[in-house]
Amino acid sequence: FLHVPDVPNNAVVIVLGGTIRDGRPCLTLQMRLDASWRLWQEEPARTFVLTGGPVPDDTSTEADHMARDLIARGMPVDRLLCERRARNTAQNVRYSLDLLQTSRVTSTPCVLTSDYHLYRATTEGRACGVELLPIPCPTPPTSRLQQWCREVLAILF
Repeated sequence: FLHVPDVPNNAVVIVLGGTIRDGRPCLTLQMRLDASWRLWQEEPARTFVLTGGPVPDDTSTEADHMARDLIARGMPVDRLLCERRARNTAQNVRYSLDLLQTSRVTSTPCVLTSDYHLYRATTEGRACGVELLPIPCPTPPTSRLQQWCREVLAILF
């Protein structure tokens, strides 16, 4: 079981993107979107930054796909900010923090990503001078070993 911290009601939640295949989010990204939806349902005042750049062979970005998913469930557009340039974790965090600064959003900054990915995401936040409140999302059992091994390599190299 994952420890999910108490997320402030006025939090701004940076939701890291993931793979889009055939116009649909992979299971890892779908789980992040499900967690985002639950956080919004708990407190509709929260703002969400959806981050992810261009999708190969598609005119949309990961952020666009994420927004469509959450809007289709009923989340209001005014609760969403889209960061559409990032191609990796460092850019996801840096560009999202830049977007928050230019949007003058000053709420508690959080990052929602898969449990295996939280260390790197929060480390990127610290590199930008921001302590991000980590919100873990479970990793699908079918890809857990692969994702954790890949993440260790990404951290080391």
